[in-house]
Amino acid sequence: MDFKTVQKMYAFKKTSFYVIVATIVVSIIWDNIIGIAVGTVLSLLIYLKQFTKGDIHVTIFRNKEFFKKTLLSQYIHEQDPDDIVIVKFLGELNYLNIEGHFDHIEQLSICKKVILSFSQMSDIDIDGVETLEEELQCLEKK
Repeated sequence: MDFKTVQKMYAFKKTSFYVIVATIVVSIIWDNIIGIAVGTVLSLLIYLKQFTKGDIHVTIFRNKEFFKKTLLSQYIHEQDPDDIVIVKFLGELNYLNIEGHFDHIEQLSICKKVILSFSQMSDIDIDGVETLEEELQCLEKK
């Protein structure tokens, strides 16, 4: 085991460090195969948690000028009625992350205009399309 790599992982990303430590401990106590399986399962669970989080990027224009780029979850607390908000969807939009995305979009309650940008999106499944239709109707009512 290269312990310098483990030290770098602790400094770089703590969750990965703990996955490595859990893998090593389980490998020592039981078996290498079981340790690798535990490490793989932990890594997949961490990935799913990050994937389903639903934080999306927004670009805000205030008073007809560029204001800033931020995460939608942060912008919700500083909304202005005259803002124009461009919501950028990145990567995939599917049944795993659709609810997280639109939970934040539903909180855009006082914006003047909301523009949904799909230029950076690589894929959308049927659940994503159906939820998108519902969310567009909800936004139009607001």
